[in-house]
Amino acid sequence: MRPNESFEDVVRRLVDVLKQERAHLLSSDFSALPKISAAKEHDLSLLEAHLSGPNGDNILSVHASNIKALKKLASENETLLQSARIGVKSAQERLTHLNNIDRVVGTYTENGGQLRLEDSATTCKKIA
Repeated sequence: MRPNESFEDVVRRLVDVLKQERAHLLSSDFSALPKISAAKEHDLSLLEAHLSGPNGDNILSVHASNIKALKKLASENETLLQSARIGVKSAQERLTHLNNIDRVVGTYTENGGQLRLEDSATTCKKIA
């Protein structure tokens, strides 16, 4: 695959894509992430084509700082993605807990032990 764009153009576009991804992650707008992921994959394949060409070593040495900046952006976004995944999982677990809590009624026995009445009808008796 011979890329039609310059290495610099591909790097600039990839930086823009990573910044868009960061903005979507920070705003919890996950709907655009599949499209962004596809754009990243496309741009990375173009970068790979540039680097695997006959001038690959020269490109690496000349653009080392750009590549380092790309790695940093990608790493930061990966951290945000992991945090979002953990947050969503935690929220799902909390919602599951809240949905199940109304099925368990808890009260105490005469001795102070916990008495659990699961999925059963309970009655209230007033003791004067």
